[in-house]
Amino acid sequence: GLPLKLYRERFGTLPVKVDGSNESLDVMAALTADRKALTIGVVNTSWDTHKLSLDFNGLKPIRTAEQWFIADTNPLAYNDPDHVKNLAIQKGKKANMNKTLVIKPLSINLYRVPIK
Repeated sequence: GLPLKLYRERFGTLPVKVDGSNESLDVMAALTADRKALTIGVVNTSWDTHKLSLDFNGLKPIRTAEQWFIADTNPLAYNDPDHVKNLAIQKGKKANMNKTLVIKPLSINLYRVPIK
């Protein structure tokens, strides 16, 4: 349920085409309804850290973004009534959006990049 909550609360509603490929990363992007921010979602299903190259293709982003993530080193981690806080949506530090993002293993990441 946490990934759905994160995307419903933070992800944009106007889809943006994403190019490129990486077998371990699922990448999606959307503009917010007011077109003032680009949201980027990245899911890393592997045990490896990956670098994700960015090209904003004409958009003029402010180079720092808000970041939220869900991650745990245990791929079987889950919440239940007795262990509600095993996993949580965490707010990360401001992310530098200057061409490359470092995506941690076994993580769900969402970035909100203001657009000039």
